[in-house]
Amino acid sequence: MAFPTFRIFIVAVLVVAIVALAFFLTRTRFGLRLRAAVQDTEIDCRARHPTTQVLYAVNFGLGIFLAGIAGVLRRGCSGCRRPAANGLADAGLLTVIIGGMGSLFGSIVGGLLIGTAISMTTLFIPAASEVSMYVLMAIVLSVRPRGLFGEEGIFG
Repeated sequence: MAFPTFRIFIVAVLVVAIVALAFFLTRTRFGLRLRAAVQDTEIDCRARHPTTQVLYAVNFGLGIFLAGIAGVLRRGCSGCRRPAANGLADAGLLTVIIGGMGSLFGSIVGGLLIGTAISMTTLFIPAASEVSMYVLMAIVLSVRPRGLFGEEGIFG
């Protein structure tokens, strides 16, 4: 089985990005403040000051930066054909739903599960490869309505 060098590069970049994000969110003072501001909006509303706005701006900018990295890596993998990104938004949304809202580790596990489900169905039943991620989501949500690692009350 041939494995392209560019895909190994993609895996390496994504592992570095995930580790850096996890380190930033769990080990730095700014990351801990960012998580606190996002998770507890009642305290955040009472403590409205310029640093809270900076936290939200950094959160938004970080999300855009990571989405940009993902888009560039995806486009490099699939070429510049127009239909290449049709299912990318669906898979990204389902990754977060399966993993659980607010859980970085859950998103990683959800992405790995979706990738495995699509790969296995492509290998054995190619016509069902697109449907497999929705079936996986239905199974996970029927067992755990908040996703695999979602917490009760984190977003309402």
